[in-house]
Formats: sequence, C-alpha cells, structure tokens
Amino acid sequence: MVQQGWEHCSVTSRRLLAAAFLCGLFGFSVVACSESTEKGAIPTEGASSQIDRNDDVPQVVHPLDATPFLKHPCQLVDDKFLARFGDFEKGEPDVESSHAQKLIGPTCVWYGKEDFDRAVSVIIDTPHQKYAQPELRGLGGLYASKKSGSMDYLQPVQIPGHSDYPAVIAGKQDDMVENRACVVYVGISDDLTINTSLDNADSVKEACEVAQNVAAAVLDTLKQAD
Repeated sequence: MVQQGWEHCSVTSRRLLAAAFLCGLFGFSVVACSESTEKGAIPTEGASSQIDRNDDVPQVVHPLDATPFLKHPCQLVDDKFLARFGDFEKGEPDVESSHAQKLIGPTCVWYGKEDFDRAVSVIIDTPHQKYAQPELRGLGGLYASKKSGSMDYLQPVQIPGHSDYPAVIAGKQDDMVENRACVVYVGISDDLTINTSLDNADSVKEACEVAQNVAAAVLDTLKQAD
C-alpha cells in the first residue's frame, strides 16, 4: 500500500513514487512486481498453475472496450467529479514507464493538494490481462489469491448504477486499516479489470465508498464511449 510520510516533490519523483506504491497496491495477487523477469513480462506464481478458474468468479456479460483510454487514462474520470471527495491536483498519467507497460498498466493518479498522501488512482490492468495465465486474468486472479491465502479480504460489491458489472473490494486487511485505503476491482471483461482506489482517507469505509464512486464514473465514461 502507500507508504506514509511522502513529502511534496517534483512530477518526475511523484511518478516514481506512484509506481512504487501502485505496484504494492495492485500487485499482490498473481503477479510479481519486478523488472528482472524474462523479456520484462509479469510472471505468475508457480503455484498458481495448479489453480483452476473458480466457479464463483462472476462473468462479464457485456464487455467494455478500454482501448481508447490506454494512452489517456486520466480521461476516465473528470477532475470536477473528484472535487466531491476532496481538493485534488490535476491527474498525472503514466502510460510509458516500464511499470505502466509491464507491471501495473496505464495509470492516472490524482494527489491531494494539501494532503499529498491522499490520492485517488485509476488503473487499466492490461499487463495482467496479457501475461497472467488465462484462468487468473480479470477477477479470476483475485479469487485465486483469496483462495490461496495471499490476501485475506475479498468482498463482492455493486457499483452504484452499474450492477451489471461485477466488482470486488480486495486486499490485505492490515494494510487497508493501516493506510485507510481501499481498492475496488471492476471486471469490464472476463480477462480485464479496472482498479480504482483512495489512499489515506479518513477511514477505510470512506476509502471504499469513494473508490466505488470513482469506479461508477469510470464505467459511465466507458459506456458512453462504447
């Protein structure tokens, strides 16, 4: 999760810090956050090859296309929409770094203007879609991680106004509490999720509520563009 105590810094430094914390934030399940892998790809854990796709994993009936936003992830959420939840700076995209290309996916982070630790993030998890084993892509990897014990919290949720798209809150409870943070994973196809989060909220409850509302805004945008 986000390391606490970050100070205000340059855009370049911020992006490096964002890559570090987002790798921890979203990379706990079936991928390794390392750039030393063969051909730069994300490996799946060896044990995961023994895990069949869980029958409990919800399917996506009407897939959405995130392709138009792979180079412009910040366009998935209007800056004015985020003003409902705090005073944030303009979204900072990362689509070209090795983290964005090989580990995390196209990313946008909105940092708090006064509280730099408070940050909203949106990630299109294309590396997982590309490199993970088929049964572990999309929401399948999260259910497998819960089953294997690599994370201890997974709660299906309904995104406001979008009950047709399966979503879960997932992570490690200690990290969620310590960082007052929450990550929502929304399946926009059976092999691709978009992940939204709020870190350093007033409470985990607030973080999860905001992350779900941001996910709703993302789905609104995707549906309008479809």
